[in-house]
Amino acid sequence: MTYALSTVTDGTGVTPLPIGQAECPKYVKNGSPPPAKPASDWSTDTLKADCAGRFTLCYEVKAGNVDAPSPTDCTLAKVCVSADYLKANEEQAFPPLGPWVSDNTTCVAQFTTTGGYGEMTVIGESVLCDKVDDGAGRAIVFNRVKYCSPSCSGASKAPECTNCGQGAGGTF
Repeated sequence: MTYALSTVTDGTGVTPLPIGQAECPKYVKNGSPPPAKPASDWSTDTLKADCAGRFTLCYEVKAGNVDAPSPTDCTLAKVCVSADYLKANEEQAFPPLGPWVSDNTTCVAQFTTTGGYGEMTVIGESVLCDKVDDGAGRAIVFNRVKYCSPSCSGASKAPECTNCGQGAGGTF
């Protein structure tokens, strides 16, 4: 089985890398359980919004086409944090996103073949009780980041390897 891990520390902080990239460990074992989650957080977070309130930020790694996301795209992992945002228009620390391990071998195999994307979402409520959602009570997607398949690591010039990310960031 092939598993995907979330964390690589590069000395400057925690840097998420595309699944299967050479620097990431790749675990292939027959029928054994996935490795333990890494001890360190995957990513630290800050939030700057124009209103105070309680928000949940999520990052979901999916196999699929970032340019044509589909509800049927499989999920390798999804991590979320919730916290109170206390002061409007000021960047504030938010809880870090924790580490993850994906044992969805079908989805890992699809990602390894085609690549995928990271999807950043938010849902919440302002201190004035205004809902922050898509209008139907679901989280708002505010950013997607393209991840290359592992075949793109290194100096590949293949067309499918353009505009791919090695990590993620977004603005809310």
